[in-house]
Amino acid sequence: MLESIDTFTRDKFPLGWVLLDDGWFDQTDHMLNQWIPHPEKFPQGFKAMIQKLKNDHHLQEVGVWHAFDGLWNGINPDSPLGKNLANELFSWWCKTRPDLADAPSSTYHFVKPESDSL
Repeated sequence: MLESIDTFTRDKFPLGWVLLDDGWFDQTDHMLNQWIPHPEKFPQGFKAMIQKLKNDHHLQEVGVWHAFDGLWNGINPDSPLGKNLANELFSWWCKTRPDLADAPSSTYHFVKPESDSL
């Protein structure tokens, strides 16, 4: 990410803010494992990276996209987050490709909308 920001700031592009989109979190097969930054992508967490963006690249704001109720395929029920929220999840199954008659089915787990965990 820092290399991408460098391409803007190196050429004096007036970049005032950035948004970290999905991809920053720990996930397995598009299921959320934790609500913290992926330890390999952000070994020092967000704080060090945000400080670098603000100090070295003069960004005013840094935003983070969140998927609190689950990623594309929900929350991984076997992850630390899934185990912690086990009583707060609802599940359903559907075909992985509804346009194919012989597509396999999969079960997805998301945080219940009425949950106080959000």
